[in-house]
Amino acid sequence: MTTFRQIRNPLILFFTIRLLLATGERMFSPFLPTIARGLNIEVTRVTLALSLAFMASAFSPFLATVSDRYGRKPGILGGLALYTAGCLLLAYIPYYTAFLVGVILMGIAHSLIIPTILAYMSDRISYENRGLYLSLIETSWALSFIIGIPIMAVFVESYGWRFPFGLLAAGNVILFFSVLWLVPEDHTYLQSGNPYLSHMGNLLRSIPALAGLMMAFVYGISEHSINIIMGIWMEDAYGLAVLAIGGVASLVGMAQLFGELISAFGVDRVGKQRLSMLALLLNIVILLQIFWMAKSLAGAMIWLFLAFLTFELFFVCSLSLISEILPESRTTMAASYTTFIAFGFAAGTFLGPYLYPFGINFVATTCAFFSGLALLIFWLVLSPKLPSD
Repeated sequence: MTTFRQIRNPLILFFTIRLLLATGERMFSPFLPTIARGLNIEVTRVTLALSLAFMASAFSPFLATVSDRYGRKPGILGGLALYTAGCLLLAYIPYYTAFLVGVILMGIAHSLIIPTILAYMSDRISYENRGLYLSLIETSWALSFIIGIPIMAVFVESYGWRFPFGLLAAGNVILFFSVLWLVPEDHTYLQSGNPYLSHMGNLLRSIPALAGLMMAFVYGISEHSINIIMGIWMEDAYGLAVLAIGGVASLVGMAQLFGELISAFGVDRVGKQRLSMLALLLNIVILLQIFWMAKSLAGAMIWLFLAFLTFELFFVCSLSLISEILPESRTTMAASYTTFIAFGFAAGTFLGPYLYPFGINFVATTCAFFSGLALLIFWLVLSPKLPSD
């Protein structure tokens, strides 16, 4: 296995890639009303575009077989190119069709890059220590809300919602050439035969793999049904403006950072399975506290903090488990896992705005139901097939 000195530079580079990608992805939820007004369309048309973008990531497992056959570097470079193209469409072409195509390209790219990075790190780090390094990379997801979104809120307020996507495109171009120059060529994954049939066949024949995908789907519904209506809820219930919603986004980012740090320093000690199931159980309990916590802004913000802490804790803990289900098809498995989470996000993105008219209590209770399904799948089907803690 690789030493920390050998993995240090890729770790820093992948953290930065993850930070920019996460900032772009998370631009939508807090500023959903602003984007809809800027496009002069209904909010539901924006959420429809985002749902289609998540659904388009279904292609990523097939793209990921390129990484399993030819190496991780081509997968990362291809994903960065797609993401840059999507950002440029959002930044410079003021039509809904361009918005739709742009977010679809960004969704496909995200679902390709993240599992390829996961596979790269998993190839080089032992299973016993893997949780720490993957959790450190995932802290960028939280930092995008703590640092990235508040900065973007200032740009949105001053220059409009398109401007930040131009900045993200420029950043991704820099990252593309950084990967090209700094990540070494890797030809250790070259395989004969048809990589698509081989790796997808491995996945479809594995009960733990299929259970993991179903768990990912229902988890994604639960998380994103709340995520997508967060900005609307804050605006409607408490009268928060754009900059204040950016502040709420920072709070959510802090919650996710706590979840990632708990995972980083606890998952390899407590046990990957135990901590994953505990995170889901706590998530269900917290979601059901909405009935009394949403009566004030302070209570609502504490509820959001705890809900997203447990969402993120489960997700990061699960990455180490998923990376070990199919070692011979690691990128394909990881891409399929993130794709099914994206399917869940798509369903939650579509479902959330239709649940919201019935009240935030109804949204939270529905999300608790889906988190409960994820827990049952993990406990009854997936856990017995995974390496023991």
